Amino acid sequence: MSTTALSTVSNNSCLPFIHTWVIKEFQHFCDKQNLLHFIISEPFNSPAPTDSNNKTKLEYTWRLVADIENIGEDFSLYMYIVALQTDFEREKKLNDRISTFKFKVFKNQHGNINSFEEFIMFNRNSFTHRTKFGIKNAHGGKLCKINQLFPNNDISISTDIIIRVHINEFNEFEQSQTNLNNLNNNNNSSLFSYSLDQFFNNPYFSDVTFTFDCGSELKASRLVLAAKSTYFMNMFTGKWTESNQTKIAIKGVKYDYYKAMIYYLYNGSLDSGLDLDILMGLFNEADMCQIEDLIKIVANKIVEMISNENWHEILLMGWQSNNNYLKKAALKFVHENWLNIKDTENMKFIIENLNVEWMEELMSVRFFGVL
Repeated sequence: MSTTALSTVSNNSCLPFIHTWVIKEFQHFCDKQNLLHFIISEPFNSPAPTDSNNKTKLEYTWRLVADIENIGEDFSLYMYIVALQTDFEREKKLNDRISTFKFKVFKNQHGNINSFEEFIMFNRNSFTHRTKFGIKNAHGGKLCKINQLFPNNDISISTDIIIRVHINEFNEFEQSQTNLNNLNNNNNSSLFSYSLDQFFNNPYFSDVTFTFDCGSELKASRLVLAAKSTYFMNMFTGKWTESNQTKIAIKGVKYDYYKAMIYYLYNGSLDSGLDLDILMGLFNEADMCQIEDLIKIVANKIVEMISNENWHEILLMGWQSNNNYLKKAALKFVHENWLNIKDTENMKFIIENLNVEWMEELMSVRFFGVL
């Protein structure tokens, strides 16, 4: 059992970067009787974005962690990326870094290095994440079930796999979002161009407290919120009753939803580990507060998580919020999975909540696909 690695990078730019990790004789790691859960790669470096004020070429250091989980009937391969703090980051007292990742997996069961086969994974989309340093803060998720690698669950077959991670390779949505963020950064003062994580929910730098039905409180700075959001600018400077209040009651909204929104305004990125419930609640808050860039980021995250269990919730949210991105993604899922979902409770739920326009749209997609 051994592993090898290879990294490649574009000659014209430091982005995108691809690192390839080969795990030979992978079948030996998959024996349920002697299961070796973690396989950790050697450290590797990727180019870091160049600071316009510092022409020194910097690098980020990473490790990959393959985790084989056997929980009940879920025998699957999970992949995580770990950020390792560099001397430069340590010197600058940086606690995390933000990058975009996408994984691909290939297998070889014929001993021919040229015959590696790529196969379908649970999530082929890229994701953007603010990664804190160290193994405990690794970020990733399920790549595939082990039986996808071994026909007939025969783990005696000699199998090599390739894990390929693409770092900062943007899809169309992410590229447009990056351009938007860069534009915002160029127009903002230097103070608000960087993460304010150390000031988030910090009582020493707060002059307003949001209270919630559950009893929780969230502290914030009027200056930060007003600088980042027109909604909060109007709240604190207009004729709203909240403009002169130091405590503002947020009624009928879960603390976790509002906290995730304020976190984004402070950090310019989503907090890690947000589940679908929080993302959908966050979407509604961002929609109500008209934070357009957050709406797009959260919608993208929600679409990445669409499945047989939740497509109906995402579709209904797309219709109710008039968000074409959510609606089209959910309708595309309906068209592609009609036979599997047509007789389910989720379809019954959708039909019970349809109006005439939505019914016509659903039937059109059923037969003709998303236009």
